[in-house]
Amino acid sequence: MTNKILSIIVAGCLVLGIASCSKDLDKEVFLSSESAVINNFDVHWRDYMTSEQRQVVTDILNDMVWVEGGIFTMGANTTYDPNARSNETPAHLVKLSGFYICAHELTYHQVQTLKGVAMTRSSDIYEFKGEYLSYSWDDWLGVLSLLTEFTGVEFTFPSEAQWEYAARGGNLSKGFLYPGSNEWEKVYADDLNDTDDTVPNELGLYNMANRRSEWCADAYAAYTDGPMPIDPLVNTGDGHVVRGGCHISVGKSKDWMSTASSSNSYSNLYDDYRFCRSTARARSNSKSWDIGCRPVINIK
Repeated sequence: MTNKILSIIVAGCLVLGIASCSKDLDKEVFLSSESAVINNFDVHWRDYMTSEQRQVVTDILNDMVWVEGGIFTMGANTTYDPNARSNETPAHLVKLSGFYICAHELTYHQVQTLKGVAMTRSSDIYEFKGEYLSYSWDDWLGVLSLLTEFTGVEFTFPSEAQWEYAARGGNLSKGFLYPGSNEWEKVYADDLNDTDDTVPNELGLYNMANRRSEWCADAYAAYTDGPMPIDPLVNTGDGHVVRGGCHISVGKSKDWMSTASSSNSYSNLYDDYRFCRSTARARSNSKSWDIGCRPVINIK
């Protein structure tokens, strides 16, 4: 009886082992399907993706721009920029490794396709003005996670330092006040649809002061003046950092330097053209269709 029971147990273990191996093999085949090299990225497509999703991911990868690392002065100096707010100071040196950043923000069409949501508009002219894309930082993190899942390439938000360095033009910077120009009118246009672009900055990045403001990876906190940080990322703070102007950053309707604006809340600042400056910063912890996402890929 004992030998018979032992035989049954061994046979059962073998069956379970085979089933387990089979499951692992199926998973491996599922996750290691067709591969491709796109803009120097090794992509491993997932079997369940549609051709439309593959095309969107391909377009995003081809839109990634390499940013050579370096040391730069982050923040503003009130002597040279009278519009600098206290949260942009003190100006401080930061060292960054190289990274890739998307030349454009993600669009309504791209996000809806990635999520497999049926399109509700025939064009992108009024992108992100629907209920589906009034997104929080966490919602956008989900989109970036989808891109990572679809490709095996890790997508993330830019750190605040990466965003400012890129907006300034990286090591090609000409010291412009706004991303790509000292003239606000050249980097901002409120009548653009998402098939048009304003002037690019030195790195070939578009609309960093227009359309939507952009989430950063960092939690919001005041700057500190200490030893030069390397690839800084703030994990604890009040909401998350928001950078760059949006489609209604017009005029000078806010008392930029007032106590009323000292909360640094995005909603208190976003309709002032001075928020289009490369050093301007704010915070938010809520959903907004006026805050978008410009993905980054870090090379380790």
